[in-house]
Amino acid sequence: MNGYALVTIGALLLLVAAPPSYGQGPDETCLLDALADAEDSMTVGELRFLCQESPAQATADRSEVPVFEQSIIEERIAAERAVERRPFIITAHQPNYLMWSIMDEPNQAPFVGLTPNPSPVDDNEMVFQVSFKAPFWRNILGSNLDGYFAYTAKSWWQLFADDISAPFRETNYQPEFFVRSVTSRNFLGMRVAGWDLGIN
Repeated sequence: MNGYALVTIGALLLLVAAPPSYGQGPDETCLLDALADAEDSMTVGELRFLCQESPAQATADRSEVPVFEQSIIEERIAAERAVERRPFIITAHQPNYLMWSIMDEPNQAPFVGLTPNPSPVDDNEMVFQVSFKAPFWRNILGSNLDGYFAYTAKSWWQLFADDISAPFRETNYQPEFFVRSVTSRNFLGMRVAGWDLGIN
């Protein structure tokens, strides 16, 4: 059971964190045409996205791909938008990880009396987080706002506590709905890549 759960967690992390693959690759003629017309700040990923569809669609879609003076945040937003229109794509939201953790004095109270061991909770445990998001409404009511659903789960797993059946000591769930604008603006002398507003 524990081995199966680890494999499942590992598969989820790979699914959420894996970089996009571009299949058979875009048409070379389309790439050259798009390159000739591209703004200086357009990324290679944006050009590939334009040419994944037919060259006729590429010209029509070109205005929809955000072009920024690239910062790290803007590069990530552009890369995510380049793949989010594909079917069955989910992208990472918060960091995804699996790591080993050591506690100093774990809370034994919830497990006392379940076994002869007076301290059944192990000092060592695994902590993992799975987090992803997917758009559910593009260009809300004709605006530049996009609607997203996101989900994050973080668990503390007593993997090494065999005498109490390796329970999950704690799990936190965090679903979110938010809207995002990626319009770059200046605010109080700073350039803002965009903003999110939502509930979790």
